[in-house]
Amino acid sequence: MARPNLAIKVVFLLHLALTVGASYPLWLPSIYRFYNGILLLCILWSLHARDTEDPPFIGASVSGLCIIFDILTFIFSWPLQPFTTKWFSMLCAIANLFLRPVTCFLLYRLLQERGAAFGTFQTPGGRGRYEDLDRGAGRGGATASAEP
Repeated sequence: MARPNLAIKVVFLLHLALTVGASYPLWLPSIYRFYNGILLLCILWSLHARDTEDPPFIGASVSGLCIIFDILTFIFSWPLQPFTTKWFSMLCAIANLFLRPVTCFLLYRLLQERGAAFGTFQTPGGRGRYEDLDRGAGRGGATASAEP
């Protein structure tokens, strides 16, 4: 018997372990832990709220933003001597960055499983075709005639 959302649970545990490993020597700013915490909360929310597509959508969006945030954080905070005692932390941070597209894909797949229809333009409420009032179909089916 397959466990539901096993891949997302594994990705959550990997992100948690890599975030803790990257944050251990404190060479990254505290904002790194903040936005990774937000991502972890979004993943947990996606696992918990199974009846709506909002949590996976927000989680995938946050994961996409985290890619940009990671690149900017690495640009501004990367140590000048890469072979210091922080090498394990740097490897964890890079692995966490490479895991983010996988997270985006898995959350997008979860969106599709929950029936989200992003990218298609549909009328709200599943309405049918537009009813042309000028042709005389009207609401009751009777035609209105205008006599002088």
